[in-house]
Amino acid sequence: MSRISDAPTSRAIPVGPWTHDALRSPQAWSYPLKEEAPVFDETGFNVTGREFLIEWGDRSVPHTAHVPYFSPEHGEGWTASQIRKVDIARWIFGIRGSFSFMAGPNPLIQSERDREMAAAEDAYAKLAEFDWLGLDFELAPEGTTVTGRKGLTRRRLKLMSELREVMAEVLGRKQGEVVPDPRVYATFVSRRIEVGGLRVCEACQIIFATRVNRPASVCRTCRRHPPRYRYFPLVEGGWHTGARLGPPAHRFVNGRAGQPRKAFYTAICSSCERHFESNDARRHLCRNCGGPAGRVRRRRGGSPLGRQLYRFAGEGAAVSVGIRRADGSQGTISSNVHGMIETDDAEIASQLEGNNALRRID
Repeated sequence: MSRISDAPTSRAIPVGPWTHDALRSPQAWSYPLKEEAPVFDETGFNVTGREFLIEWGDRSVPHTAHVPYFSPEHGEGWTASQIRKVDIARWIFGIRGSFSFMAGPNPLIQSERDREMAAAEDAYAKLAEFDWLGLDFELAPEGTTVTGRKGLTRRRLKLMSELREVMAEVLGRKQGEVVPDPRVYATFVSRRIEVGGLRVCEACQIIFATRVNRPASVCRTCRRHPPRYRYFPLVEGGWHTGARLGPPAHRFVNGRAGQPRKAFYTAICSSCERHFESNDARRHLCRNCGGPAGRVRRRRGGSPLGRQLYRFAGEGAAVSVGIRRADGSQGTISSNVHGMIETDDAEIASQLEGNNALRRID
């Protein structure tokens, strides 16, 4: 039976930028090239792909995996993220790893940062060598001996074991916490480098323990209360452009699973076409157009903002607060000479009400 209404239908999509099955079977791979590599024109080059990669491939950089992904704004596609050395450092040493490649304020801190930088560079180099050895095996000429191929395989297995140790040390130390950098974890899994008994939840990105054989893809809480995005995709005539899981992050308390997090949707208002965020998937009007006064203004064809004005006060003479603008970009709003923040946008006012450092003045 065909639908009578022309209203868009929703799509229930599991939360998470990737799945383990998708990571283990990427759609494609891209190979980094040197900066001086030539660009193909209409005439092309009289070389094979193997010869080109041998001459112009940058063997100091790992390959990039292309993983399937659905965007409610652009539709079906894929994501590709290239990790850097600083990402490896942050994965191993936490937030302080972000400063490993910066100069230290004193010799003691500089010595520690040099050690962290060396460990990150070593893991990054092993990952790049692991990728290029696999390509060498695939593109080996017909005359390559069995001994030569076995040598490539033995070296790759040794690198895989060393990279798995790096991965296991972090996952074991951070078990029960949010993964330090999901991109690094996805990079390892896309190369079939996994740690038995430890995984990252596909939904909430928390490291959890699981069985070695037939490991679970999501943690216990997400199995009991699977978080899903109920999309009305913009690309299919809806209003959603994205979504995220809001706080608080759930944890296991006394061995019992906590409550799942709410989903917050980024959408484009069907009336004024301004960006807004809501935890109700069915809401397609922003706070300026969806309220009683907004309905009257839409009926009369007036301004979406009208004469409304919201005032907030903070501690101190000058206050500057980060906000999300109507076009979806990030920005700041500052107080006036009287120390108050004023706005005529109900969406921005809603963001300011969630700031504990501000109080609303009626």
